[in-house]
Amino acid sequence: MKPQFYIHIITVFKSIDKIILFIGLLACIFISCSKELERPNYYMRAQINDMDWSADRNYGVAQLDYDYTANAHYLSIWSQTENPLIDGIRYQISISVNLPVAKGVYFFNNNGSIMAANGGVSGAVNGWKRNGTEDYFIGHSINGHIDITSLSKDNVGGKFEFVAVIPKSSSLGGNDSIVIKNGEFLVPINLVSGKAWEGPK
Repeated sequence: MKPQFYIHIITVFKSIDKIILFIGLLACIFISCSKELERPNYYMRAQINDMDWSADRNYGVAQLDYDYTANAHYLSIWSQTENPLIDGIRYQISISVNLPVAKGVYFFNNNGSIMAANGGVSGAVNGWKRNGTEDYFIGHSINGHIDITSLSKDNVGGKFEFVAVIPKSSSLGGNDSIVIKNGEFLVPINLVSGKAWEGPK
């Protein structure tokens, strides 16, 4: 065979190598993008006294603590924000469910800051108002509920609403109640204590 034939064959194989490399590159990009799309868009948001509020990105999280008496995990959700709302107050919302975590509606039953270690469910609002010095307050739920609508090995989601009361000793300026409406969340389970969490049974 002529040398030109061999040169042609080599050129063809080099082209095939480039095509395979290109296809492999496309596959990697596609898989990477697919994984990116699979990541949930986590959030925690609500209306606080009719003002739109949301936790800072990646700062609405859940914790599961194993209770050996109940043989189940209990749930805590908390949030963090750095920016105040239009009233000058920086708010944080937390919710505790001292019952085996599962989908369903849980009604708040705390008495002020007191919540049962087993069977207790409550919501709270923390706040910071700057008046030359920083005034801190906490309001505990007097009614309301959390509705857990999604639960997996990695995250928990749902809705919530409640009214919290701030003690009169706070210098918040006479506003002794906070109304939380249209609360919704999808947050990662960032911490598990006591026993591994494998997801809902």
